[in-house]
Amino acid sequence: MNVLASHRYHFVTVLAAGAVVALELGRDQRGPRSPAPRDARIRQIEARIANLTSPPPTPAFAAAPASREEEVRPSLVTSTTTPEPSASVVRKRIERWNARIAGEQNALAAAERLLADPNHKRRVEGIKALRDHPGSPAARAAAERMLSDPSSEVREAALGTLAKIGNRSTARAIIPLLRSANPREASRAASVLGEIADPSAVAALVEALGHPDPSVQESALHALAGLADHGALEKVVPLLSSPVKKVRVAAIRAVEALGTAADSACLQDPLRDPDLEIRAYAAKAAAALGDSQEKARVLKAAWDLTSSESPDERSLGAKAVGILGQAGDIPRLRALMLADDARIVKDAAEAAIERINGYH
Repeated sequence: MNVLASHRYHFVTVLAAGAVVALELGRDQRGPRSPAPRDARIRQIEARIANLTSPPPTPAFAAAPASREEEVRPSLVTSTTTPEPSASVVRKRIERWNARIAGEQNALAAAERLLADPNHKRRVEGIKALRDHPGSPAARAAAERMLSDPSSEVREAALGTLAKIGNRSTARAIIPLLRSANPREASRAASVLGEIADPSAVAALVEALGHPDPSVQESALHALAGLADHGALEKVVPLLSSPVKKVRVAAIRAVEALGTAADSACLQDPLRDPDLEIRAYAAKAAAALGDSQEKARVLKAAWDLTSSESPDERSLGAKAVGILGQAGDIPRLRALMLADDARIVKDAAEAAIERINGYH
């Protein structure tokens, strides 16, 4: 309390004390006298004056600081306690929750009726309806059950549903389809296992690399690249020499994802591949593994090819630039896209720009 406030406080208390004395003495003069002795009356007046003149109690927040540097201020924190909802609000919440559960149960019951329909088209419709219940174990179990349906169309729909609502425990039900005689089904199964990302599927995916159909090999390679299990690399390397271009590209990407700096030597054959696009993927993978010597050379070859007289070769050069290029290559690609008359080259240059910008 500063000096001015202290003087003001004492002035007010003195005035109040005087008023009390005047009031009490006037009461003695005007009214009937108290039976108590006059000295006792005076002591009562003195006690009341003492209460008025004593300093007010110090609030808890204004306790004396431990040092001059400390400054204690009253807390400005207000209560953030959320009031308890009323009984009517709680009742409405429970009603909405029960209605939601009932609605989900009715929807699942309707889907189950479709799954039992003799018409495989209706069963496919029921499987697709299960996708609206991603957190439902019952929906997941129903989709897994339909993986053994006699219709390949139904099984494929079940794989699509499990890709959306499945979890790692679903892999056990999907793995047998990797050995399907239907390449499309086996390829889709490999893709879904990659999306679910269950490490327990690595051994089955490695086995699928030996599938006679290249599309299954490609899907298995992509799935293994996503699972990033270095132990699978040994089985991936032989596919770098596959006669199918898509398989070679998927194998290079798998080496990039699974390998280490010591594994870059396995990319020597792809770096000498007659296909420039394959060489570009191999150079990118080698650079990711720590060997960037080939990247500049292949990128220069790609730019040189964009000046070829053949639209196909110019298109291939633009694609390779998109694989290896960086932001500094975009202006040249944009100029190529605007200046070249061949639609195939324009499209390749545009796709290369999108790839460098991260859209692919």
